[in-house]
Amino acid sequence: MVYSQRPLVRLIQEGQLTGESGKPDHVETVISNVFLFSDKVYKIYKSDNDFFNRNFNDISAKARRFDFTTADFEWNHQLSQEVYTALRGVRIIEKRCAFVDALEEA
Repeated sequence: MVYSQRPLVRLIQEGQLTGESGKPDHVETVISNVFLFSDKVYKIYKSDNDFFNRNFNDISAKARRFDFTTADFEWNHQLSQEVYTALRGVRIIEKRCAFVDALEEA
């Protein structure tokens, strides 16, 4: 079973992200949802993209998504350290989205 990220995406779109104020611009890519705030950008990898999972790399399972996310972040961080600054997990806590340090808790 694939966990739906729709509630998480909806909350961030509505401005319910701990540590941020206002509603972000939202850009959806093939593998991620990107949220642009005034001075920060957050990228959340999708779990439910059938096209990507079927044709490229199945990251629907949490462990595979975390492996893919970690490798992709490290590659991007090496190329753009000023842009890709930290890899963190995200979860819904008390009807708000919050970033957590431990990926296992995401």
